[in-house]
Amino acid sequence: MIVLLSPTKTMKYRAYKGKSHVPFFMNQTKEIAAVFRQLNVDELHDFYNASDNIINQAYQNWQSFDSQMKTIALFAYQGEAFRNLDAVSLSSAEIRRADKHVRILSACYGLLRPLDMISMYRLDFTKNFPLLGNGILYWRDIVTDRLIEDVQKFRNPVVVNCSSDEYTQMIDIDRVKEKARWIAVNFEYIKEGKNVNMSMHAKAARGALVRKLLLHPITSIAQMNRYLIDYTCVIDKKNGTVTYTKIL
Repeated sequence: MIVLLSPTKTMKYRAYKGKSHVPFFMNQTKEIAAVFRQLNVDELHDFYNASDNIINQAYQNWQSFDSQMKTIALFAYQGEAFRNLDAVSLSSAEIRRADKHVRILSACYGLLRPLDMISMYRLDFTKNFPLLGNGILYWRDIVTDRLIEDVQKFRNPVVVNCSSDEYTQMIDIDRVKEKARWIAVNFEYIKEGKNVNMSMHAKAARGALVRKLLLHPITSIAQMNRYLIDYTCVIDKKNGTVTYTKIL
C-alpha cells in the first residue's frame, strides 16, 4: 500500500540525523530552481501574487536553494495535514514505515519519500512555470512511472489517494489502475442539512488518516471503514471511492 499526500506551502527546517535519501528527480528539481533563481523580487510578485513577506522569503529560498540546510520531507511540511500526521511523535521504526508507505506529491520535487532531504521552497500549480510551461505536464509522466515502480513492490498493490485535486492531476490514474487498486478518499461536511466547505477540517482529517494508514496499512478497500471513527464512512467498491462524512 502507498498513500499519496499533498505538500503544504508552509515549511520549516527541523534537524534530522537519521537515515535519509536524495529525492528521485534532482535533475528536474535543479532545473526548476535554476529558473526561479533568475527571477527578481518584482517578477516573483507577478508569479506568486502574495504578500511582501512571502515574496521576500521565496526569493531568499530560491537564491539559497542548493546551499540551504536540508531536512526530511516528513518534517519539512508544516500545514494542517502534517500537523495532524504529527511526524515528530513517530518512533524511528514508524518513520521508516512511513518511508515505505507514504509518498508526497510536490511541484518542486515531483514525488517524495518521507526520508528524502529537501530545501525550503514555495511552488504550486496555480500558474505555469516560467520558461518550463505547465507544471502538471512537466511532472506527470515521470511521476506516474515512479509511482507505478513503487507500488509494484507490494504483493497486493493499493494506492490510497489522500492528496488534493490539484496535486492528483500529477498522476495518470488510468495507468496506475492497470497495476494497482486506486482508492480515492473524499471528505464531506454537513451543517443544518447542507453540504458545507470545511477545507481546514478536511486537511486535518487527511493527515490523521495518513498517520493511521501508515501505522496500519490496508490490503483492500473494505478495511477503510476502521479509521476516523468520528466520521461516517461510505465505501463504493465499484468506483474505488471512500467518503468520510461528518455532521457539524
